[in-house]
Amino acid sequence: MTNTPSTGIASESPRRRARRTMFLAAATAAAIAATTMLAAPGMAKAATTPAHPGYAAEATSYQNTTLGAALATVPSGVRISPSTVEWNDDAVLMTVPTAAHPATAIPATLSCDNGYTCVYNEPNLGGVRLQFRDAGYYQNLDQYVKNWQTRSWRNRYPDRAWLNQYRTADHGASLCIQGYTLGYNYDGPAKADQWILLTTNNAPC
Repeated sequence: MTNTPSTGIASESPRRRARRTMFLAAATAAAIAATTMLAAPGMAKAATTPAHPGYAAEATSYQNTTLGAALATVPSGVRISPSTVEWNDDAVLMTVPTAAHPATAIPATLSCDNGYTCVYNEPNLGGVRLQFRDAGYYQNLDQYVKNWQTRSWRNRYPDRAWLNQYRTADHGASLCIQGYTLGYNYDGPAKADQWILLTTNNAPC
C-alpha cells in the first residue's frame, strides 16, 4: 500500500475550513478593491486630469484662438475656464476677454489677484492679462502672445518688477514697475519688451 502525503486539508475541522474560506474571500475582495482604486479616473492627480471638455464650447472664437496659440507654444498649461489657462500651479495665468478691444467699460481681465504682477496688452487694464507670481528669473512674454506689448499694468506684488528688452547685462529699453502700483496707459519705449522679471527688491524705482 502506497502512502500519499497528506495536505492537511482533508483532516481540518469544519470550523477551521470555514475560517480559511472567509480569509481567502476577504483577501480576494481587498485585491479587487485596490486594483479598482488605482484604475479609477477620479483618483488621478489634478495635473493629469484633462481640461473641462465644455470650456472651448463655452468660449468665444477669439478666446479659443488666443489661448490655443499660447498652449501650442507652452503646452504644459491647463485650461481652467473658458477664458483662462494656468501654468506651473498658477505661477502664470493668462486671461483673454471675449473679443479684442471689447466695447465694455470694465473688461473681464480688469482684476489682478493679490500677490501677482499683471500686465495687459491694451490700455486701462484691458485686453489679454498675463499675471506672474514667481520672482528671481526672466519670463518670456512673447511665448504667450506673439509680439506682446505692455500697455498697462497692475502690481499687487510687494516688490518691484522689471520689463526688459533683453535678459542680458545690457537690458536695453527697460521699465521699472514698483510694488503696489497701477499704470493705465503706457506708451513708452519699453512697451514691446519681451521679458518680465519679478524681484525681491521693494525699494522705490
